[in-house]
Amino acid sequence: MAILDRGILGGGRNAVGTVVMTKWRGKDVIRARVTPTNPQTAAQTTQRDLFATLTRAGSSLMDAFVRPYWRRFERSGRNATTAFNEFVRANVRIMRSDSVAGADAGTFDAAQMVLTRGGLAPADPLALADDGGGDTLVTWDTSGGQPDDAIAVVIAGEDGAAQDVLTGLTRADGQAALGVPFADRRKVVVHVVPYRPVAGGDPKLAFHGSIRYDEDAMADVVVTGAEKRAAFQNGGAEQGPVPDDPGALV
Repeated sequence: MAILDRGILGGGRNAVGTVVMTKWRGKDVIRARVTPTNPQTAAQTTQRDLFATLTRAGSSLMDAFVRPYWRRFERSGRNATTAFNEFVRANVRIMRSDSVAGADAGTFDAAQMVLTRGGLAPADPLALADDGGGDTLVTWDTSGGQPDDAIAVVIAGEDGAAQDVLTGLTRADGQAALGVPFADRRKVVVHVVPYRPVAGGDPKLAFHGSIRYDEDAMADVVVTGAEKRAAFQNGGAEQGPVPDDPGALV
């Protein structure tokens, strides 16, 4: 790159033939014109697909989860981020990790998604069952946390987009009817999200568990809150360790 003391034709901008004229630190400069490439390796394509799918899924969760629960993780200053940035960042870290058994690292999997982060005990799903009337019932582990912890059951599509959110439930309930035909359970992913409201403050949250039905294996696939927590930790050290204090913010 040549620095021009007097500029070229009195200074310039943009490309001329094989060179580009521009400003650099207040000086007129000229450099070779470079045509950027658009890499299409398998790894790069997978990464782009992961980001694109998480972006679409996050948009559907914006009002219910991203804005209210991820704003606390926003960064300020030179490397400022938004709640949406932090939601996508955390989910990319989890899905790129190899901590979830049987998962294809780097590939989007709605069952690995985290809608909330925190130290509250998860209420991991146990099974998707027929409720006796042809609809789907999800059951979850009631042994952790407090019996009156609130539970939100989020029904999402395979693309991660939210379809319905069931509230008014507690950890002690242990089950919820989804309103999804049992024969169609393969079409959804179910997140069981525990939280504890705090008067005058942010609610306590959890790395929650999720469940989906694998039609090929003819079995339920559960990704536990502990697996998601470990995947988040193993995805990079930039956020620091996840505290063990129950309900602590991460």
